Amino acid sequence: MFLRSSQPFEQSWVQFLGGLKKFQFLVSTNPFYLQDITLNRQKTAYFMEQTVRNNPAYLESGPMFMYSQDPLSQKLECNCLLQPLLESYNNSRERNIILGEPGLLKYIDYVARKVDKSVLKNLFQEKIAQHYNDQPHFDPLLLRKDLLLQPKSLYLAEVARQAMLSYRKVLVLVDSDTHPFIA
Repeated sequence: MFLRSSQPFEQSWVQFLGGLKKFQFLVSTNPFYLQDITLNRQKTAYFMEQTVRNNPAYLESGPMFMYSQDPLSQKLECNCLLQPLLESYNNSRERNIILGEPGLLKYIDYVARKVDKSVLKNLFQEKIAQHYNDQPHFDPLLLRKDLLLQPKSLYLAEVARQAMLSYRKVLVLVDSDTHPFIA
């Protein structure tokens, strides 16, 4: 979603993953500094004016809420995590948005190196079973929080700590399953 492209992001991702075109990201996929994962005013404006406007089937911006397409139901639903982008874009004061989620590829690499294959296989089978039991939003991360959720939470806690050292006011939004590992 955070590819720097003015065309629909599904098309951009296909070109990017196919090696047909190189894109820059609005935030770094391999951050070293806090600024690497920070959306400043210009990046936020780019996201709202290019990405959101050019992807009406996947993203929609109302005056108060952001909506994104749910991958399973294919319906636009209110997206709480994109809400700070809308608020920052509509506000005249400078507000930086820090995206503290670890990069997906790094996280998958970590899981592949640290978690036993039999555990991953069981989690995958449980995910498939829950999907067929009409629970499509079932999250297998919650079955093994110690292995799968705790590393993400520790990364997020460090990002939040660095943000608090860098900025006067910080609002941290975390999933309810994440906060026990941070506190």
